[in-house]
Amino acid sequence: MSIYGTVCSIDDPITYYGSHVHPYEDFPRDGNVDVAVIPDHIEDHDDLTRLSVHDASGGNACVLLTKEQALKIGRALLGLDPDEADAATELTRHDQNHGHYEEGK
Repeated sequence: MSIYGTVCSIDDPITYYGSHVHPYEDFPRDGNVDVAVIPDHIEDHDDLTRLSVHDASGGNACVLLTKEQALKIGRALLGLDPDEADAATELTRHDQNHGHYEEGK
């Protein structure tokens, strides 16, 4: 039994053919991407996020990210500076603005 709980799952991402191939929306899709964390009720755990990628052929990849690494990805996806030192504050501010980042607020 896993101690991780999935917080986000994306089904059928676009198949990746390499960095030399320009991706298009009509490319084949398969597999899924899962983001999971250890719930707070589990004692003695670190703030680690599990990022798992599974493809239709049965290939799997999984990494564990520290809280700081997960925040860095979150900032980059929101179009913010991923190396900003105060990432938690910026993400909270973004959330309070209902997904719209406003500089200086």
